[in-house]
Amino acid sequence: TLQTLGIFSQLSFEWLEPMRSILRAARVLSFNVDTLKIACIMDVNLVAQYASRQFTAPVSIPIVGFVLLLKRRFLDSDVQVVPETVNAVGTVFNVFFISILMTCLSPFVCYSHPGDG
Repeated sequence: TLQTLGIFSQLSFEWLEPMRSILRAARVLSFNVDTLKIACIMDVNLVAQYASRQFTAPVSIPIVGFVLLLKRRFLDSDVQVVPETVNAVGTVFNVFFISILMTCLSPFVCYSHPGDG
């Protein structure tokens, strides 16, 4: 639901409060790196932005595996790491499916500009 709100925030429509604040917060779940204002700290080109959006979800795979290994080591020795990793990663990709899809398609979105004759 929050991802859908993130997509609504991309519409060229003037939202009123409190919807404007809710949509601004939902942009983070849409892998919108512009929301984090990283460009204020460092120089970021479009390719780097696209790559960071594309690698956000896959980076979760080793993180989830590492957390489950720690869980097995310190909390529960009966944890089956591989099936739980597959389940957790599947859930992460399921949650972020819309955002991943929108990021994949973003280079193909074209806007007409007033100066283009």
